[in-house]
Amino acid sequence: ICNDAPVGAIVTGLDVDRISPGEKDELYAAWLKYGVLIFKGCVSNPEQHIRLTEVFGETELHPVEHLRLPGEPRIIELAANGGQAVAAADPTANDLVGVIPWHSDLSYMEVPTRGALLRALVIPEQGGFTGWIDTIGLYKRLPIEVRTRLQGLRITHSYRTAHMAQSMVKGSADLFPDSSL
Repeated sequence: ICNDAPVGAIVTGLDVDRISPGEKDELYAAWLKYGVLIFKGCVSNPEQHIRLTEVFGETELHPVEHLRLPGEPRIIELAANGGQAVAAADPTANDLVGVIPWHSDLSYMEVPTRGALLRALVIPEQGGFTGWIDTIGLYKRLPIEVRTRLQGLRITHSYRTAHMAQSMVKGSADLFPDSSL
């Protein structure tokens, strides 16, 4: 496990088909410590994806059924534009892809998920940036007067508002009521 960033660590050399109990404990502790783990060259199929996911807890079924992978419903496969390439110069590209500046998986649920394991199936030659942020670390660095002002405030997450323009969710934007945390 290598860490040289403000959030996250890179895991290399892991044999997902033979994870020992000690490695499971080490991976779980690293996830709690670093918040994001990037696994390089470790997962190449849905079975390994699930095996690695289960190191961190029980898997859940995504509430939007049509996103579930046939044959393995614990995995969802997101494919913008029906899996076809989106031209960068296309003025409708954002609608097809569903650009989300910041995102937290299933945060619209009454009990948000603790995490997610993502696997890129198609990696673009350029772009394709995915960023991560340590919200706990940021909160701790806020001035005390700002943290005091935030105490007791609640936030409402609207799945409908967040996803209504995305073609990937195919009309599922009205499935969930707004949730407040």
